[in-house]
Amino acid sequence: MSSSLLAALALGFGAMSAAALAVALVGGEHAPLERAWRRYAAWVDRETRTLFLPWSPVRCAAGHATAAALLALAGAALGGWPLAMLAAGVATTAGFRFPVRQRRTRRARLEAQLDSTIRSMAQTLRVTANLADAIETVAHQVDPPMAQEMDLCLRQYRLGLPIEEALRQMGERAGSASVLTVSTAIVIARSTGGDLPKILDEVATTLRERIRLDGLVDTKTAEGKAQAWVMGLVPALLGAMLWKLDPDMLRPLLVDPVGWVILGIVGVLEIVGVWGVRRVTTIEV
Repeated sequence: MSSSLLAALALGFGAMSAAALAVALVGGEHAPLERAWRRYAAWVDRETRTLFLPWSPVRCAAGHATAAALLALAGAALGGWPLAMLAAGVATTAGFRFPVRQRRTRRARLEAQLDSTIRSMAQTLRVTANLADAIETVAHQVDPPMAQEMDLCLRQYRLGLPIEEALRQMGERAGSASVLTVSTAIVIARSTGGDLPKILDEVATTLRERIRLDGLVDTKTAEGKAQAWVMGLVPALLGAMLWKLDPDMLRPLLVDPVGWVILGIVGVLEIVGVWGVRRVTTIEV
């Protein structure tokens, strides 16, 4: 059998294998890539709905991939492929961490609006005993994100959901212990027949003291949190600088199996160190 025939057979077999692999990955409802995309789309839908963001899964995936590609190109231009891989990994991780940071920011804004929200509801309830009117007043007077939460609560009530259940869902959806405390206090006061405006004033006083204590704790632990970031970033930046200045110095770490083991151990120790510092400096009040 001639070499050209063997080459043709090998090429044909390779093409058939590639086609079969592509069909297995992307073809059909139960293909791995299709299942992965459905999970990603469900994750995007859940996160964006909670954050009231009008983003589609396609838009999120495009932004995620674009950020990773741009950072990888920048890393390749500055320090070669090791920095490019590091930059792509950081961009990919940051994309999945973005909703977490957005929820944290949104939770902080909700808690900052709680005092004015509670006082507004208490004043409205002294005029009218209708809780729905108090919620509507807050939804029209305050800024997002509290206005979004109150508006959704009001729309759920108008669609037939009990006002207590709408408030309970708002407390759980906000992801804030303070918001959940307020919604629970309102529900309990309505079920027991207590003086709701007075209860809201007492809750507002308690929450103001808690916010003051949270600020004090954050101030005391800010230095430790900054040290965690320094601990995590300095080794990677130092390695990128050394690779740029003298690649031969670090090449054994990248081509020798012993070097791979060393890099793996260093990476694990870095992660454990940063996690440990963050764990110590995170205090639940």
